[in-house]
Amino acid sequence: MKTLVVIPARGGSTRIPQKNLQSVGGLSLLGRAIRTAGSSSLVERIAVSTDDGPIETAAAAEGAEVVRRPTAMSGDQSPVEECLLHVLETLRRQGSVPEVLVLAYCTAPFATVEDLDGAVRSLESHAADSAFAAVAFPGVLWSVDAAGHVSLDEQRQSSGTGGRFIEAGSFYAMRTGGFLEAKARIFGRTAVHAIDAGRHLVIETPADLYRARRLAGDGPITLEHHRTIYVDVDETICVTPADRDYRKAVPIAENIARINALFDRGHEIVYWTARGGRSGVDYTQLTGSQLDRWQARYHRLQAGKPSYDLLICDKATSHVPQITLT
Repeated sequence: MKTLVVIPARGGSTRIPQKNLQSVGGLSLLGRAIRTAGSSSLVERIAVSTDDGPIETAAAAEGAEVVRRPTAMSGDQSPVEECLLHVLETLRRQGSVPEVLVLAYCTAPFATVEDLDGAVRSLESHAADSAFAAVAFPGVLWSVDAAGHVSLDEQRQSSGTGGRFIEAGSFYAMRTGGFLEAKARIFGRTAVHAIDAGRHLVIETPADLYRARRLAGDGPITLEHHRTIYVDVDETICVTPADRDYRKAVPIAENIARINALFDRGHEIVYWTARGGRSGVDYTQLTGSQLDRWQARYHRLQAGKPSYDLLICDKATSHVPQITLT
């Protein structure tokens, strides 16, 4: 079967800026996904769908095809199916449509080629239309309603000998013709390919990324060395005009890189700004969009910092720490 792997990798992640380019085990999440797909004998082509220049460059460097997706398909709420349909339409215009389509997520760093191949082969072995990598769920589910009342989930008992599973969030295989008709990644007769639960980790939050790096042996900081670091914005990571028109702030790339390095080492980064402290204007949205545009990595943005001329504090520092970037 001609198999195409599509890796969606937009650039607008908010909780972890440039999430798909974050490193785990010495390789970016995007690079790991491309190399895993590239090691499969079942995969004929690998396409990365992105709206982001740095991701496009990184994908091309790994040997993947790049399909630039429209901005309208790159929001937090954009269905992944739109991305897949766009890639297939792009390839159709080139005269090439695969028999099997595989959706592969960068955010599952410990997914293996065996997981990918297993999902694809499940289409044949189970005469299925779609299949996905999954993890067995042997536990008991509890539900909590709006009033806070707790009850056992009605579906807590396994049925038959098949067991119950949750999606691993790594690979979804589907017959292309059926997908084009259903426009859903799970449709028709569906097969489950069970994977080792020990490899099940999906990166959605900074805590997930930190855990992945620990598992990958990246040598993160120990708990006793963890710090919560509050970082000023204006005149610290950017230069702001004297008239305090924050829209015209210019980033200080070197300082942002140093703070990013502290983030990558596992410290909690909180950008704390006094913008609007005297005027009462809410600059939170503007500041957040600037931090994302400047590729500043952080956990929280907090407004309400008091405006002062002098801070006397035993923990204060007036410089951005020198960090050796590797």
